Amino acid sequence: MGFGQYNATDCRLTYCFLFGFFENRIKSIVIVRKCSAVKIKWIDFMILNRFFKSVMVAVTGLSLTLGSTVAMADDGFAQKLLGKAMQLIGVKYRYGGTSPETGLDCSGYVQYVYKSAVGVSLPRTAAQQARVGDNVGTEEVRPGDMVFFNTRGFSNSHVGIYVGNGMFVHSPNSRSKVRFDTLDSGYWKKHYTGARRVSKGSNNAPQAM
Repeated sequence: MGFGQYNATDCRLTYCFLFGFFENRIKSIVIVRKCSAVKIKWIDFMILNRFFKSVMVAVTGLSLTLGSTVAMADDGFAQKLLGKAMQLIGVKYRYGGTSPETGLDCSGYVQYVYKSAVGVSLPRTAAQQARVGDNVGTEEVRPGDMVFFNTRGFSNSHVGIYVGNGMFVHSPNSRSKVRFDTLDSGYWKKHYTGARRVSKGSNNAPQAM
């Protein structure tokens, strides 16, 4: 359970928000001081729930990713991948998109990162990318590996890039942008199908199933 605190003050009011995770939800205590009177209200914020959860995932993802990159100082290949992957945080999703200027879908994002960062040419679709490189066990996933999910009723229909500490970065859907998520979250953990590792100079043509 984690807590954070935010204080904002004007000439009349002081607001103090205490927020924390309770059973995967955020409940908040709002203390409002007006003159000498103090009122305490318990509120289950639906909007704050989404906002704070998104902020905490993004900030946590960024800090953990930077930490992972530092820890991998000897792996220039992975450092370049993660550096490019994080530069694209916030790029809009576009189905079939392969360019940051016009938008990226999940496989277009991964393809663009690998090509522009380390010169590795990957196939276009997530299913094809899942046949490239070497299979990686769940406990052996390293920053820079591709991680795959079943989001459309069949295996390897979605792909992202693992950044370390249980986090990955991807372009999820038309309602979102390139962002961090965690493999341990309910949805992504349930739909996870595996990981693949590619390297520069290896045969990155899709392998026969």
